Order: sequence, then structure tokens, then C-alpha cells
Amino acid sequence: MGTSLIDKGMFGAGLMLIILNVAVLAPMATGGVVSAVEEATATKPLDDICSDSSCKFANADWESSTSPRNFYAWDITNLEEVIAGGEPIYQQVGPVTYDVTSEREIISHDAENGSITYRQFTIYECAEDTEYSCDTEMTNINIAFTPQVIGATHTAIGAVMDITKTGFTSGILGIQIDQFQAGHNTSNYLKYHINSLRGDGEAFFQMTAELIIMDGMFDAFNPVYGENFLDENISYFNATGFEPLWEEVNLRYTFENATGPDGEDLGLLNNLGPLVYASMGEPGSLDELLYDSANSVTMRRANIWGFAHPTDANITLARDWTLYGGMGKLMLDYGGADEDWSTDTTGDSVDASQRVMNLLGLEIDNDIAMNLLFGGDETSEPTGILAVSDSGTSFGLATFLEMDPTEALEFYNLNQTQYQTFFNWSDSWISDSEGLPLILVGGEGYITASEFVNRSFGGEDPINGGYLDNSLNMGGAWGTAFTGSAGKDPIALTPEQSANLLFGPHGLTTQQGVAFFLYGELSGKTPPVNMDTLERAPAVEWNTSLVAELYGIDDDAASALRYLLMGPLFGTLIPGFLEDVFGTGPYLTQSVNNWLLGWHDPVVAYLNSGDSSNMSVGWTSLESNKTYFGSGGVSNGDGTIYTICTGEVDTCDKGEMLFEDGNDQLSWRDDVKENATFGLITPESRAGATGGFITGDGDKIDLSGYGVVGLKCEGESVLKGIPVNECTATMPVLSRPIQAKLLNTDSLLDATPGALPIYFGSDVLIKVEKVSGAIIAGESTSMFYIDTRPRTQQQTPPIMDDMQPVFMIKTSAEIGDEDAAALKSKIITNQDPMMYWTNFDHPADYATIAIYVIGLILILNFTRVTLKGRDTKEEPVTEWTDDSAKV
Repeated sequence: MGTSLIDKGMFGAGLMLIILNVAVLAPMATGGVVSAVEEATATKPLDDICSDSSCKFANADWESSTSPRNFYAWDITNLEEVIAGGEPIYQQVGPVTYDVTSEREIISHDAENGSITYRQFTIYECAEDTEYSCDTEMTNINIAFTPQVIGATHTAIGAVMDITKTGFTSGILGIQIDQFQAGHNTSNYLKYHINSLRGDGEAFFQMTAELIIMDGMFDAFNPVYGENFLDENISYFNATGFEPLWEEVNLRYTFENATGPDGEDLGLLNNLGPLVYASMGEPGSLDELLYDSANSVTMRRANIWGFAHPTDANITLARDWTLYGGMGKLMLDYGGADEDWSTDTTGDSVDASQRVMNLLGLEIDNDIAMNLLFGGDETSEPTGILAVSDSGTSFGLATFLEMDPTEALEFYNLNQTQYQTFFNWSDSWISDSEGLPLILVGGEGYITASEFVNRSFGGEDPINGGYLDNSLNMGGAWGTAFTGSAGKDPIALTPEQSANLLFGPHGLTTQQGVAFFLYGELSGKTPPVNMDTLERAPAVEWNTSLVAELYGIDDDAASALRYLLMGPLFGTLIPGFLEDVFGTGPYLTQSVNNWLLGWHDPVVAYLNSGDSSNMSVGWTSLESNKTYFGSGGVSNGDGTIYTICTGEVDTCDKGEMLFEDGNDQLSWRDDVKENATFGLITPESRAGATGGFITGDGDKIDLSGYGVVGLKCEGESVLKGIPVNECTATMPVLSRPIQAKLLNTDSLLDATPGALPIYFGSDVLIKVEKVSGAIIAGESTSMFYIDTRPRTQQQTPPIMDDMQPVFMIKTSAEIGDEDAAALKSKIITNQDPMMYWTNFDHPADYATIAIYVIGLILILNFTRVTLKGRDTKEEPVTEWTDDSAKV
């Protein structure tokens, strides 16, 4: 029997069904994959974050996710040689692997604007399989030290001036205890005897009380004079007939009204009178008086105290010797010239208790007085009012004045009256209420503590002569080859010029003044600003002439100022101060854990709390761990708040980073930073930075906040069976100094060359699934370099030969096997016209297989019937044949 029409129909139907699947249904099913993927991933960021439609709760795998990160560091292996001036030798350490966990929490979801805001903390834990221990010790630069030196310069200069002021005051108080108290007692002695002689005594002697005292003084001094001041042939002052003839002198003026050249009250009944008289020194010779009276100390005293004889120089000299001997004897009796009284153990010296009584009229136990005056003298922690540290740079007076009164009463064992008396006495000098009459040292006028600072900084020490170390004359070094100023005259600024230089609008004790000055010295030009009005202006060359004009001084003083600031102060004193006081320095040796996750900086702690040992503040780290390593849980901020695009609206790309901590600019390159640095640090937007999807149009990537760079997608490959585009991004290391990010002071310091010359570079490779644009793999290598040139040579951009790597971070991640298989099935398989139905992820897949099955059954049935017909031999059937058969 042959193939029937029905069989042929079955074959045709089956073939048509298969053709229908391949030619019609397959394109329909696969052609919608792209749009289906786009629709399915339109709000992928939101779907990944939220576990419910209202987005009140987060998916657990989004709330906490962990990935490994490898760190490498360069260790300085020859620190002692480096400190001694040698070149550092670096050795790479790593990889040190950490498991980095991101903890997130939803803050808000704004469906209308298509954004979601969340907070993220980062937690670092040393990985169990790390090749190098996270406790590996390594040495490198202390990134905080140079910025601290720069930042502390104005404070340190102010402190130097305060120390100078305190030292002056302490010295004056010492002079008062040593000598002024004797002057007090001498004048009191004279007052007592004059008052005793007035009235009946004057009547009895028929002369004034002052004349009685002066005649008695001469009689007492006459033999002493002969024994001590004349040759052996003359035994008495008046041996040759020289009598002082006091009755011719207005002794009332001498004792009560004598006035110094600047109005000083120098009457002998005033405590200053005897002191000044004695301090002017031994009378001169007769020849000096006769032939050089302008320079004669005798004539100078005679004019002040009114005892010059009009014609006989011998009488004038006799009067001067009498007063000098009398005042000197009384001053000696009261301990005025006893330099060793404080160490006397014989009891012969005037002790502290008596001296305080003489000077201040205050009763105090001697032991208590000695402790108050000299406690901690020549130690590292002086506490006495006259005590000086062993280094000579700190004074107990500052401790006393700054101490809480209640604490001081207990510490010094004083009663309230004693404390208040000493405090008022000390404070009156350091607050400039009192001034020292310079006639005591052969000068003119009075000088306060503040005036001493100004005079000694810009010129000669007006009290002791010479020059202070931390002054423009640098202890006498200015004018020598040592400072490159051989043959130059000493600097001699007026006190007003010094005051302007130190405390004026651009003063070196002001933060802004020093910031401008150091920027100029380190960059070779001014900041781009008018330094008087602070309005933007073109930068100009920083040089000696400009400094002279800025401070109203001559070029020599400006040169001395530049040398002093950059050499003895910025180069030596301030770094040494930080090292001595805080134990910090330009290099640190600590574990990788400390370097990355936290170490305690005593300078920062002091600035934040006034206590360098306060462990609740003062922490620094290179990475932002949730808490500082080794701090016992001190928080490293409140986390970072991100706002990203959810894809719910078309005004932003899904996953795109919109804000970080409310700012659409990099936190260290924003408008605030630009204003603070006068435009030296320009803003950088993070707008368009990808958040997990690539659009193919102007895509950018945020390099962990160090910069935003464009992506180039130029290659293709296959990852776990998934075709991908390969995109790269590069941040050239020489183009990205990150000083402003690491310091982040929002001041000119952030842009000052050499403060922290760290540079960042990064190479990134990401792999993007072609249909969805999803990033399914990525790797990056980020490098941190330091510019090794001296600070003063970093006025020009570095080249790679100047750079030394200090840290490297390597990260990589890719889609998991299960997720890759699922993605391949949903996108790759679903686009295969022949195989799209094999993953059974859509009802159409079941219809497709049903159609295939039915079609195949029909075709197979047709084939079976056809093959059976070929195996059976049949004769032709006719009517004639049939009839014959019947017969």
C-alpha cells in the first residue's frame, strides 16, 4: 500500500511547526531579550538593595558584603642612616591581604526623583590566608609630620615670643628678689632714721635729718674708703682736705624729689633710688670728671641727685663716693649683691622669707618660699616662679600663672593671701602693667615684657646686650659667612617694625601670615591673591624685595627674616620641638595594621584636647576603617552617606553616584577647597561616575574618591561563557597629587608644595556584559608615590625619577559561577534562535518545546509509514483483476 494523503499532510504539518518555531517564534522570543533585559534591570540597584516594595528593609547580601584586598608597602630598611643624612633603602612588603566588609543601612528612598540614600561603614579584618602578617613592622615617612611643622610654625613662633616674654619676666622677678628687695629695705632704713631724727633730733644737732645722715654716712665711709680705694699713703678720703660739704646741697631733693632723665622717681627714699645709684657702678677718677665729664658716671649721678659742686670737682667726687659707699653698704647688708644666697647653708645670707618680706611685705615660711621660687629648677618640669628648665626653654613662671588657683594653693602650700600676692606681682610684669627702668642698665626709658620681645627680636637685647638666638640677628650669626651675610651690619629694626612683623596683619605669629610666607618660600611665588584684600589676583614671584615691601623693612632685614624662618625655625627648632615635646618625628615604625587602620598621633591629640596622651582623640589612618586599630573602639567618623540613582526616572543612569555626604563633587576637590586655596585646588565633579552599569556614552569611574576618569571600551572577550566588552581607565600618577585629600585642612596648607608630596595613580580593567551593560568583573592596581626631592625643590612638577612608591593596592572581583550561569541562561541562551527555549525560564519555552514535539511526532510518523510501505510488495489493483479473482 502507498503513502496516503493523510500521511503526507502529517509530514507537512510537522515540518511547518518546526519552521514556525525557527523562523517565526524564535525571532519573536529572542528578539525581545534586549528590551526584556533592559526592563528587568531598569531598577536593578533598587532591586539589589531593597527586600520589599516600600524599601523599608534591605537585602541581607547587600547589607553586608565582603571581598579581599591586597596591600603592598615599601619599608625603609636603613632608618639610622637616613636620620644621619643618608639615602633611604626601600624594600617591598606584601601582599598583606585583608577581608574588607562593607556594612550598609538604608536612610531614605526617593521614588519621585529616582534615588536612594544609604550609609556605609567599612571594616577591615586580616585575612587568614594572607601571605604577609598584618602585624608586619615597617618604616616609612610620618605623613603628618611636615604638615604639623608647617601648621605649628605660627604657633611655635608665638610660643617662642611668649617664652621670650616669660623669660624676661622671670628674670625681672629674679632681679627684684635679688636686688630690688635690698633697695626697698635701704629706702625703708633711710625713711626710718630720717623720721626718727626729725623734730627733736634736728633741733639737737641744729641741722636737717638728711644732713645728719649724710655726715654720719661720710664719717662711716671715710676710713673704709681709704682702706679699699686709695693707695697706702692716703688713709682717709678727706686726707687732702676734700670734704663733701653736704650743707650746701639740697638734700631734700636728693632724698625725695630726684628725677631720672625719663621721669623716674629716684629719690633715695624711693626703693628705686638706692638701687639705681648702686647699679651705676663705682665713681670715676678725678681726671675723668675734669676732662671727660660727659662720660663720667660721677657727673651723671651728680646731675640726677643734685649734688654737683659748681667749682670744685673734688667735692663732687667726695659726695659721689659717700653716697655710693653708703648706698652700697646698705644694699650689701640686705643681700643686694649676694648671688649665692639661694644655695647658702650657713645662715649668713638674707633668706627667701626675709627677701619676700622686704619686697612684698608678705610673711611666708622660708621652705615654702624657696619651693615657690625655685621648685623644679634645672629639671624638665620647672614649677617655681624663678625656675628654668634644664634646656633653658621653659619657665616655672608659666606653670604658676596657668595653674588653677585652687590647685596652686595646694601644690605650693600657700594661703589665699600669699597666692594672690605672688600672682598679682608676677602678672603685673607679664601683662605689661609694670616696666623696667632702663637706667638700671645704662639705657633710657622703661621697657615692658612685650617691648622686650619686640626690641630683642629685631635688634640688640636691651637688657643684656648681644642678640637672642631666635631673633633676626640669630645670636650674632647674621653678618657672618654662616648665614651668607658676611660683612652685613646687624639688623636694627624699630620696636614698631618688629611688632608689625610678628603681630601685624601678615605677622609670623598669625596663621594666615605664616601660611602665606611658607607658601611663598616653598613655591617661589605668592598665592594667587592680593594678600591685603584677599581678593583673587595673579601670583607674583616671591623674593626678598617683595618680603621687604610686605613688612615695611629693608632688604637685609627681609633676607634675615627668610633665613631665620626657613632655617633655624622651620628647619630646626619647630621639628625639634615636636620631637622633644610629643615624641613624634619625620618617620614612623609600626605595623601594617597601624599604618592602614589607625595610629595615635600625640600632636593631633594635643591640638584636639590639650592633652597629648588623650587616647580618645588624635587618631590617624590611611584607610577608613569603622574604628581605629588599637583604639579600643574609637570611631573613625559616622560612615559615608551615598546617594545613587535607582533607575526609576530617566534623569540619571541607574547605579550612578549622585552624592557623597551630600556633595556631588569630590570631598577634597569641591568649591570649599577652591575658595580656601584661592583656586589652587579646583573642583572635580563625580557626576556620571558608574555605579555598576555602563551606558556606552561618556562613562566614568570613581577611583575610590581619589579622582574620576573616563572609561574606554575598546576590547572584547568571553568570561565564563559570557561575551563581554573590556573597558579600561587610567589615572597617570604624575597628574594626581593627593596632598589636599590626605591633609584636608581646607586651608592654603592643602596646596603648599612639599607639605605632603604624595601622588596617586591607578589602572582599572572592567568587563561588561554586552546586552545589560552590567559590570561583571573588574581589577585595579592603585599606586601611591612620594616625591623624594627636598621640600624647597618641589616648586616644579616631578618626573618619575623623582618618585618612590610607598603603597600599592590590588583588588579584583568577578561574577560567581552560579550567577554567571544564570546570566548566561537569561541573556546568551535566550538570544540563541535554536536554543533559547532550553532554560525553560518563560511560558513560551514550553510552547516552543510542545510545538517541536508535535512537529517531530508528525514527521516521525510520516517517516514510519513511508518506510513500512517500502518493505511490503503489492500488486496493482484493477476491476478486471478483482473479478477474475472472484472466479
